[in-house]
Amino acid sequence: MYAITTDHARHIVHVQISGFWSEDMLAPFSAELKAAVDSLRLAPGQHLVLIDVSDVAIQSQPVVAAFQKLIVHGPTRARRMALYTTQMLPRMQARRIAAVREDGSVFGSRAEAEAWLLAPDAAASAPISGAPVTTDN
Repeated sequence: MYAITTDHARHIVHVQISGFWSEDMLAPFSAELKAAVDSLRLAPGQHLVLIDVSDVAIQSQPVVAAFQKLIVHGPTRARRMALYTTQMLPRMQARRIAAVREDGSVFGSRAEAEAWLLAPDAAASAPISGAPVTTDN
């Protein structure tokens, strides 16, 4: 249902999410995510998160709300968060999840997501070529 890896050189936690989740899956996911972030040995909020939602099913509203709470108030809050998928329905749901963060965005490809994620902070707030899918509802 998920895989979490770290890129220590670029300070990125990469998350792959798939399938349909239940609320009870979020606690172990959150714990593993925290361990990955902690392994980077950075000051709080200095890491980046890249989330592949290409194989995720449309989630229930309680799961969406729990993900939103996790990315806003969780101990693993990143400096920036990019989600990506080529599929329309998961992208729409990803927009709803990312909308709770002004430093989060949704993209149609991993390349676009990484480019935005790794851009200097000033450039990341401006549109880039192949601009991200907006997080407007």
